[in-house]
Amino acid sequence: MAATRTFKIPFQPKAIHGIYGVNYYFQKKDAVSQRLQFEAIVEYCGQYMEEYSLYHISKKEYVVNRNESDEYLYDIAKKCADIIYPISVLLDMNGHPVLIRTDDIVRRWSEKRTELDRYYKGDVAEYYLNKVEEAVNDPVKMTQLISNDLFFSQLFAFQYHNVANMIEFENEIMLIPFSIPLQFSSMQEIDMESFYLLDNSSFQEHGFDLYNPKVIEKAINDGRIKPFPRAREVEL
Repeated sequence: MAATRTFKIPFQPKAIHGIYGVNYYFQKKDAVSQRLQFEAIVEYCGQYMEEYSLYHISKKEYVVNRNESDEYLYDIAKKCADIIYPISVLLDMNGHPVLIRTDDIVRRWSEKRTELDRYYKGDVAEYYLNKVEEAVNDPVKMTQLISNDLFFSQLFAFQYHNVANMIEFENEIMLIPFSIPLQFSSMQEIDMESFYLLDNSSFQEHGFDLYNPKVIEKAINDGRIKPFPRAREVEL
């Protein structure tokens, strides 16, 4: 039986910088599937105190069922999201969020709440807006609400540094806003074909810095590192 192997995978702060196209599909039992699309922009803003990475995350271009969102409840949710985002997030050296700024969200919400009340009427709208305001005015709840966002939570779910080639971990996903998140058993597997190993030795014995991909790339180009053509041929 193949043994579990441990890899040192460093978190690269600039690697998650970019624009993501996100698609959600929702379907109640015996109902038509609903599709929500949007763009998520993850902007790397630099280092903070050498141990943390700062990011601004925003969302835009919401589309529901291939049309611009004009349904009542979707429109309320979009307007609230436009107030909550953009957000500022600090990540630690393992790529895990340690701080989400909320004071600027409170300011934006206080400026827009009266306008939302004038535009959206009815018990459902009032209930939804009150729930959002309750979270906005409580830093702990606001942080939890953002952390439970489907895109946000999965963007930072990857496990870095000393990890096995296959690990299982518990992953909570909030599928319905303001409800209890569902807990899933997730598996992270390293694609062995994407890893390069030295002949009859290790990276460290040859003095390679695993945190510097340019050094490894140079070693690959000059033949000091060779790839395994098929992962199943490698005994771990």
